[in-house]
Order: sequence, then C-alpha cells, then structure tokens
Amino acid sequence: NTNCFLEDNDNTITPSERQDGVSIEKNFSNMRRTTAAKSSSPSKHVSFFRSVHITLVPSVYEMTDSEVRDVWYSEEDSDALQRDNVETVKCMRRGITSPDVCTRGLEQMQSSHHMNERRFLKKSIVNAVLDEQESQAGRGEFDPEAIASISRARSRAATELAITLAVADASFVKRMIQRAPSSLPSLLENVLTISEGRNENIGRVTESQTSLPSSPGTLQGKDKGCRRPPREIGAAGQQPKK
Repeated sequence: NTNCFLEDNDNTITPSERQDGVSIEKNFSNMRRTTAAKSSSPSKHVSFFRSVHITLVPSVYEMTDSEVRDVWYSEEDSDALQRDNVETVKCMRRGITSPDVCTRGLEQMQSSHHMNERRFLKKSIVNAVLDEQESQAGRGEFDPEAIASISRARSRAATELAITLAVADASFVKRMIQRAPSSLPSLLENVLTISEGRNENIGRVTESQTSLPSSPGTLQGKDKGCRRPPREIGAAGQQPKK
C-alpha cells in the first residue's frame, strides 16, 4: 500500500509537489473558515449502514493482459454495443419480442415522448435547485438541507422507479442462481446480499408492486426476426465494462 501522507524530510517530494501541498493546505484552511462563517444552520449528523460490504478493486497496473481484456471494453466492443442499442430501440418501438433482446437502461428511448419527458424532468430538478440557491443567496442564508429536500422531492418519482426496477432485476437474478447456481459467478450472490439489505432499509417498494416481466426488459409482442447472433466481448480497450 502507498502511504497517503509523507514526512517533510522525505526526499521523494519535489519542490513543486511540496508547494502544491502548501497550496492545498491553505485551500482547506480557507474552506474551514468559510464554512464556520456560513454555518448558521443546526449541526448535521452522519449515520452509517450497519452492514458494510467491501470489495477490493485491483489497479489496472496490477492486472495481467488477460485480466484487462476481461474487464475493459475495446473501441470495437463499444461500437458493437452501440449498434446493438440502436437495433434494440428499433425492436422496442415496433413492439417486437425476442429472447436475445433486453431493454433495461433504454426504456426512456421507447418514444420521443418518453425522451422529452425524461429531459424535462432532469431540467426541472436542476432549475428547482438553482432557484432555491438563488433565493437563499438573496436572503443571505445558507441551508444545504433545504436544497437537498427540494431535490429529493422533485426526483422522488425517478427514485422509486429505479428502486422498482432494481427489485425486479434482483428477483430475476435470484431465480437464475436458483436454476443454475454453478454457472453463475459468486459475485452475483454478493450483489443480491447487498441489494436485499438496501431494500429492507428502504422498505417502500416490494416485488409485488412491480408489473414488469419476469425477465428484465423483455419486449412484449410477436417475434419478427429481431434475433442477433451472440458476440464475444473482451478485447483490450479503454472503457470499463459495467
């Protein structure tokens, strides 16, 4: 592990790095003074989730070429994914279903109406936050909790939809693990454990509230030839796989 803090007599620090460190320290001092001057709101409290799961992610410099190919997308992979997305959106808009097609993450592109609605929602949240910031500045106040409250209220519908989709996806993956546990990596089980803990903490959306198909993003309608042959992903590149 690399030490985050070095002593002043450490010969590995160059003059420019030492000067940068002084500048950073001054900036932090200024931030502390500014925060103390503006802090007129009640003290804030930070709480932590009781169950913590830590996953160590190795640096790319510690990975072999084979591991890099398994983790990062190449430009060819990205181009192929983009083409797949275009074809998937076309199928979705025509109401075509296929076992090779999943629309998860592309739902907002179902129609121009959905796209405009999503764009309007994002702008309305940003504008509401900016309006509150401007209003506070005019009153000479600084209340970040009020700003956060407005943001949460405006984005509540999107948050609940995201939770609903996550619950449906977790349920789908759980069924996959139960059917073929030996063919799936243990990482999926860890993801489900974290997901279940978060769902219990939220306590608002359950699987019974979802009206989604059993497979995430399965298209409804008749199969009209929207199948595509599987392709292999894994060439070295610059974009991380998600």
